Amino acid sequence: EYDNSLLREKNVTQSERQLNKQHELAAINLVEYAGLGLDNNNKAIVLFGILRGDTKPEDVQYHHGPMNDAMLFANALRMAEELGALNKLKEAYHKPNQHCPICLKVPVTGEGCR
Repeated sequence: EYDNSLLREKNVTQSERQLNKQHELAAINLVEYAGLGLDNNNKAIVLFGILRGDTKPEDVQYHHGPMNDAMLFANALRMAEELGALNKLKEAYHKPNQHCPICLKVPVTGEGCR
């Protein structure tokens, strides 16, 4: 799916590319909040911009559009195989007795994130 998303990026218009760049800023905010230390041109950040700007095709039942930014960025990190950064993102958000925007649960102590 990562390669397919990057191929779509090559065919976007200039206005769509600008919108993707704006979405990348949201990912950069998540990177800073979680202290991930990723470069702004990291492939997970670029992928997040592509995915967030993507619209749901009519023939697709399930789409990533309804995902919140933290959940979508976690998926972008998985797709980009940035597992160390993914674990740090989970640590930043997945706290006992607080709503986790990645797994959408209020975890108890010791419960893992998806």
